[in-house]
Amino acid sequence: MKNKQNYTYLKDYQPPNFTMQSVRLAFDLSATETRVEAWLEIKNLTGDLVLYGEDLQRDALMIDGQALTDKDYQCDDKQLVIYHQKSDFTLHQIVRIAPKDNTRLEGLYCSSGHLMTQCEAEGFRRIIYYPDRPDILSPFHVTLMADKKTYPILLAGGNLLEHVDMGEKHKAVFYDPHPKPSYLFALVAGDFETLTDNYTTKEGRKVRLAIHVDKGNLDKTDFAMQALKNAMRWDEETYDFCYDLDDYHIVAANDFNMGAMENKGLNIFNARLVLASSDTATDSDYDFIDAVIAHEYFHNWTGNRITCRDWFQLSLKEGLTVFREQQYCADNLSQLEQRINDVKTLRMRQFAEDAGPTAHAVRPEKYIEINNFYTTTIYEKGAEVIRMLYHILGAENYDKGIQIYRTRHDGTAATCDDFFAAMQAAVPNQDLSQFMLWYKQAGTPEITVVKKWQDGKMMLELSQAIPQGNAQESNEKAPKQPHMIPLKISWLDDKGNRLDVACDAIQNATQDDMLLLQAEKQTLTFGNLPENALPENMLLSINRGFTAPVIIKGDFDYLKQARIDDDGFNRWNAKEQFLIDALCTILRGEKQWADIAGDCHSLFANLLNGAPVLWQLPDISSCALSMQDFDPQKFYQLIDEAEAFIAENFYDELWRIYQQHYVDGGQDYRGGRQARQYAHGALYYLSLKNQDLLQQHFSDARNMTETFACLRNVRRSVFGDVRNNMLAQFADKWQDNALVMNKWLGIQGSITEAKQLDVIKDIVTQNKCFSIKNPNNVYALFGQMGAVMSPAYHCNAGYEFFGDICAKLDELNPQVGARLLGLGLMNGRQLTAHNRAGLAKMLQKLLDKKLSPDIYEIANNHIEALQ
Repeated sequence: MKNKQNYTYLKDYQPPNFTMQSVRLAFDLSATETRVEAWLEIKNLTGDLVLYGEDLQRDALMIDGQALTDKDYQCDDKQLVIYHQKSDFTLHQIVRIAPKDNTRLEGLYCSSGHLMTQCEAEGFRRIIYYPDRPDILSPFHVTLMADKKTYPILLAGGNLLEHVDMGEKHKAVFYDPHPKPSYLFALVAGDFETLTDNYTTKEGRKVRLAIHVDKGNLDKTDFAMQALKNAMRWDEETYDFCYDLDDYHIVAANDFNMGAMENKGLNIFNARLVLASSDTATDSDYDFIDAVIAHEYFHNWTGNRITCRDWFQLSLKEGLTVFREQQYCADNLSQLEQRINDVKTLRMRQFAEDAGPTAHAVRPEKYIEINNFYTTTIYEKGAEVIRMLYHILGAENYDKGIQIYRTRHDGTAATCDDFFAAMQAAVPNQDLSQFMLWYKQAGTPEITVVKKWQDGKMMLELSQAIPQGNAQESNEKAPKQPHMIPLKISWLDDKGNRLDVACDAIQNATQDDMLLLQAEKQTLTFGNLPENALPENMLLSINRGFTAPVIIKGDFDYLKQARIDDDGFNRWNAKEQFLIDALCTILRGEKQWADIAGDCHSLFANLLNGAPVLWQLPDISSCALSMQDFDPQKFYQLIDEAEAFIAENFYDELWRIYQQHYVDGGQDYRGGRQARQYAHGALYYLSLKNQDLLQQHFSDARNMTETFACLRNVRRSVFGDVRNNMLAQFADKWQDNALVMNKWLGIQGSITEAKQLDVIKDIVTQNKCFSIKNPNNVYALFGQMGAVMSPAYHCNAGYEFFGDICAKLDELNPQVGARLLGLGLMNGRQLTAHNRAGLAKMLQKLLDKKLSPDIYEIANNHIEALQ
């Protein structure tokens, strides 16, 4: 069998059989051949020393200055085993690597003439032979030497100790005194332009800040620098976390598998998450840059100073840091907008993951390839788990738990259990042990709500269950246990006013009453009702603010709730649920648009008085998750009909909103952001009846947000020549700007017409703006095809082409190929039998090849579920 792969299991974890006292590295850098010399100080070794290495040319191995013979070790293309000789020694090794040949973009590689690294999760083994596991921590002393003209800037993690001019070459020496695992190692060598600044921590440390970018991009770094300083200040004020080195560098990379990397003192970012100016970046880009810069900085404590013991604990650093990022963004922007955006991402990606064959727990129990577990379950659901603890404990006890966690585990590699124990220590009189099930069980809990009126009291019967799903983990074959679920809950009258009711089972939280649902079934009785209270006039507002990542089921009047609920999130959620239910009944053939048009009219008449986020129709993933035999092409045909209805019936009101807010849309990011949201929310519908307005808005665009709002509109099927003209004009203007052209690629990939497949094929083979070796290009074009479930992808020809692209990526960059394939399989089980068969055929063709563990794991887990 070509693709037999081995699993790594959490249950098999064993602590290392030695400690690493120090790591000294010396690099003689070159794109074609880099020489690396390493001295590893090993202490207390018992048994053999097992190191990992890939694509290394080994020149020397010595212990305490004595060269090893063939009898002293065994080495293959993955592993070096040095037979036990003594307990304390220094291992000296010299290897050579070829960064220019490294298309995987892991370890040391080339990007736009620069040298840089990516070591998380297991890239350091492509630099030297090393244990390459997160629970081995050491201070790092790093010397970089390179040609002064080719690489005038040399950077590594830690503080700069010295810089020496050596004639044609130069040398820089760095030292990081804080013990860290190898995945946090980083170096960069290149010819950059640099923006510098300073920040003084509240402890009095003056930190030198620098952002390094390709020449010509320096004018696009001001926002990123201010975002960094804002994040540093917020972390001090909110968490009492201060920065601990003298230098903090950010480097923008054009070729990068991820969004960014939190290497200690030297963050390497995908360039799209650093560079921003009003003519090249949208408001969403600015928001994302702000969030990711904060995220990587916040890792300094939640990820670096306290790291994860093993990769099964990945959410320990990522879930917590995503939650901190979400807090920061909510404080900077709108609490409601941030919460809605967080939940939209969670439902679109993570709920789909939970419902599919790759479902796994927040702390999984096995994997084939760790890179495949950088998932929305680890990140976004992991953040929701932290948020639930925040609600259960309350802000004061949460802060207390965080400080206990820091005190206990600073400078160590910790586990999810360690974090939970610190939180439990903050509330010693409250038993939280049941809560750990959130880390152990895969699947999205479903809560069924039944309302009953009895003797002048309202009773709620709540039951929770987790579908068995199709998860691959062995513990998922056992019956699911009830979770501890915090639910904020309120009763409203028919005008949306809060009712003052009593219930012994509810504890008072911040601004709402909070229920802790812990049993499989639980009944609540609400008394002390107003004299005129009637069951038909009492509206239940449950899971307010989305306090728990669950699905609520029951007999709800979503149409009424969308009009009157005083909780902004639940108002949006009710709108979503009403429209999803309505659209799915039509897609199943149970109703036609005319049957729901009246309710939709009354709904949008009310919603247009609120924020633009309320005006949007549900995304395709939300609808796909809500029904079986889902046909993407029929969905988009129905959406076209629904949007045309809104445009026809509310044109005058939308035109008024557009005119009112257009004037202020030319301001800068903070000043004009809200105005643009309103103007573009209206333009989205207006353009369906007035394409001249769309073309005028495009021609007069004062910033990229206004330009891109027009391009976003022409993805729909009603635009023909208008689309072609706009995309051609955009490409002519920006063809020499790679990051901006990724926006163009993204639009091409998200056009919702089957015939778009021919256009995409031409782009791949003929357009100079696309390279399959560039992850940003791949994600922009093909990632969008998968994310929007494009009809150009969900057809036999689309599956064949997409599979061929994944096969090519498997040879070049398996990590990117696996992520792309995962996007393309999202909601696959919900599709029609014809679509499922097409996907299964694509996967079987891949599995017939010799695959990397990355793509094999994704393909193998999905194929059985599709057949």
